[in-house]
Amino acid sequence: MCVSILGGDHRLNNFKSVITLHEISNDHQDDSSDDDVFGNKSTVVVESYVVDVPDGNTAEDTRVFVDTIIRCNLKSLGSISEKMACSSSSSSSSSSSSSSSNEDFY
Repeated sequence: MCVSILGGDHRLNNFKSVITLHEISNDHQDDSSDDDVFGNKSTVVVESYVVDVPDGNTAEDTRVFVDTIIRCNLKSLGSISEKMACSSSSSSSSSSSSSSSNEDFY
């Protein structure tokens, strides 16, 4: 996914971001762990960006500002994704117990 913020009255002048998802295997994970809902796979989200440094700010100030916003957004994405996965797992478990089909989630 690609995000661009061009113009406007804010500190993110010419902000461009690319968000990528990378599926990883958790083969080393203990089978008794509750951390993984659907098996031994997880997804790592990486966001890379470029942004102009506004007049009156340093590159470090701008980086800290943008990193803070991105960190909050990625934490929200993680929380929402986990809730959706748990909700999907609960409804799938109850529906698959009464039906003959079984779904695998990865």
